[in-house]
Amino acid sequence: MRTVAATDAVLHACQAFIMLVTLVDMLVEAQHGRCSAIQIATATQAFLEMFAQAFGVDEMFLKFHLILHHALTVARYGWSPNTMALERKHKSILQYGVLNNNLKNYGGAVLREVLNKSLHTLDTAPWLNMDVGLIDPRLPSKRLAACLTGFFGEGVEHFTAYSVRYNAFSKCSCGDLVAKRASAGGWCVARVLFLACSAGETYVDLQPFELQAYSETYSTWREAGMPFLADTDDLLETLIYSVRSGVATVLHPLSLTGA
Repeated sequence: MRTVAATDAVLHACQAFIMLVTLVDMLVEAQHGRCSAIQIATATQAFLEMFAQAFGVDEMFLKFHLILHHALTVARYGWSPNTMALERKHKSILQYGVLNNNLKNYGGAVLREVLNKSLHTLDTAPWLNMDVGLIDPRLPSKRLAACLTGFFGEGVEHFTAYSVRYNAFSKCSCGDLVAKRASAGGWCVARVLFLACSAGETYVDLQPFELQAYSETYSTWREAGMPFLADTDDLLETLIYSVRSGVATVLHPLSLTGA
């Protein structure tokens, strides 16, 4: 009986973890406005019930209640902002707090320093530019310029960059694996080789991959075929992956699974 109970406890704990991972995936999609409040509320309720079954309600504290607010946010605004940057902002406050010697009004002095820095960042930070296209474009090298001239002809101005924003929420960089819209429908995997803008149009040079095995949550791919130019409008997602013995294992975001 003890063995059965222990097995059930482990099973419930694993199920709670998987439900939490699913909920986090939904919240990532909600940043893009691609997950409804009802879906998030249902997933949240399922996770909380399974956690309580696995560990007991005594292990649940305030933050377990607060995650119920995610669905309310999506219901009100249609999307849910990513607040991880505010977690990192603790480092900025600590930076000014350590150097501040104003003992009469320490809190106010630190607050003014942080506020001034934040206002300056809002005016100057390049990462706040959400325009679709190359990020920090520059003139290409002579070799790449000759290559682009061969594609697009003489008399066209070319630019290149390390990264590109291909929609309002997503970007990729050279070396990344991306999901690309397939000509026959669905999607396929490719590696970003270089990025270029010619005559006002943005392109990505891709190394195609061939599917080796597929499951609901992940798939494996291997390089196959010759590189080709594609429009950045065909890019769907920047992927999380690992490579071993020439085979890339790719995790499927919810936007590609249809969940």
